[in-house]
Amino acid sequence: MKKTIKVLGAVFIVFIIAVCGLLFWQRHNLMSLLTATQYSSDEIAEKIESNKTAVKQQLNAFMQDDIIELTHEDEERIRRGEVSAEQVFEEIKAKNDTAENDAKSPVAKSIEQLYKVKATYIGKLGELERRAIADYKSLSKEKRGLAGQKYIISKYIKEAADLEKECDGIVDGILNYLKQELESTGEDTQIIKNIKKAYEDEKVLKKSYYLNSYRQ
Repeated sequence: MKKTIKVLGAVFIVFIIAVCGLLFWQRHNLMSLLTATQYSSDEIAEKIESNKTAVKQQLNAFMQDDIIELTHEDEERIRRGEVSAEQVFEEIKAKNDTAENDAKSPVAKSIEQLYKVKATYIGKLGELERRAIADYKSLSKEKRGLAGQKYIISKYIKEAADLEKECDGIVDGILNYLKQELESTGEDTQIIKNIKKAYEDEKVLKKSYYLNSYRQ
């Protein structure tokens, strides 16, 4: 069983590396590969949580609103298909009695939007991963191995790259809207750069985490 999991994991490692290779000109993808070789999955998971904590501290200094935020484990449950992004947000709202209302600041509303977008796309990538593995498992023994991996990669690589590009576009749209809102009231827009950097940093860590999880 463990051997089967490692084989299927190897398919996904090649798949992710191929996606990174397709977008090799993006510095973040090269950083993901490097980070995956330097740290264990547990260490990368700690870095992801530290990144989330740093973002939260910056946001707390900028606003007083309570916002719905996800832990790394919440996002992993979504990726594994155990729950949907919507279900996790409902769980968190019920647990913390956190309401969504119009009284929240533009920053708070935008941050919650960003978290929901990210969670939704993590779910979509998880679904893509499961489809790729299922396709590989459906191949005959003769068609598996390197040839089978190449087939799976060629089938799903563009879809994976398109998902990332689509998510990035939505995030940029939310941040541009927030920037306009802050500028209209004469507020400091430095928080926009901080949020964008945190988003990019976490993307690097997430890719590294997935690579490392399947390599071990």
